[in-house]
Amino acid sequence: MSDILDHAVLERAIGDVWTTWLGCGLSPCQSPVDEDEQAARPTITVGFRGSWNGALTLSCDRELLLRAARLMLAIDPSELTDRQLADTLGELGTIIGGAVKTGLGTSTTLTPPVAGPLSERDQSTALASERLAFTCDGHRLEVCSWQLPVTETCESRSSKVLVVDDSTSMRMIVLRHLGWAGHGAHGILQASDGLEALQLIRAERPALVLSDWNMPRMSGLELLQQVRREGMDMPFGLITSECSDSARAMADEAGAQFLLRKPFTAEQFAEALEETMAPA
Repeated sequence: MSDILDHAVLERAIGDVWTTWLGCGLSPCQSPVDEDEQAARPTITVGFRGSWNGALTLSCDRELLLRAARLMLAIDPSELTDRQLADTLGELGTIIGGAVKTGLGTSTTLTPPVAGPLSERDQSTALASERLAFTCDGHRLEVCSWQLPVTETCESRSSKVLVVDDSTSMRMIVLRHLGWAGHGAHGILQASDGLEALQLIRAERPALVLSDWNMPRMSGLELLQQVRREGMDMPFGLITSECSDSARAMADEAGAQFLLRKPFTAEQFAEALEETMAPA
């Protein structure tokens, strides 16, 4: 993948995420990292599948991850479990991966993020590998990319809002933005995938559905399509790290009110909801 990966695209994607949600900038870093130290760092891998295969690995020290969790979730990171911290890093990796995919303009899908260091087997199959390193207030962030062999590959509603995402961290971010946008008084429902959300929609008829696109079992787009097939017309917004023209076209065709790209600002979130529902 490194032969087609535009470093400017990758740097812009990472910088946008850190500036939008973490409020800080990144600067290039050239100092080497000891292999034992690297192995101990929290890492997340996001894969790309389609006309070409590849992956990005996001790696940072624990202090930077704690800072990211605190700023993204607006809670004391000491209250978070290691699993929740890994979920936060996974969400960052997915968003960066989606931004890179959009920037490269390639026709691929993202695979679910995988926590932990690369296995020796994965590294041995790599055809090429490159690593970019950045610093943030003295903390180190690394992004590795590598190329792998290409393979084929209208009823009454409640006042509730349903938030659908397989990432707990992302659901927390959306809930916080709902409050900032004046919708904190609405009852909140949560689901971790499309199938769970579909059951809640049938039972609760929420006033608004905010759904991630890429999820296990049933994607956000598949959920939207099924909801419309069943004759339910509540406003439905898709929130995704992939925001290409083709994705927007599919969302529009399926009946989405809006498509919001991660990472989003409070203003972008509020604007997307402004014409969809009135504040509670």
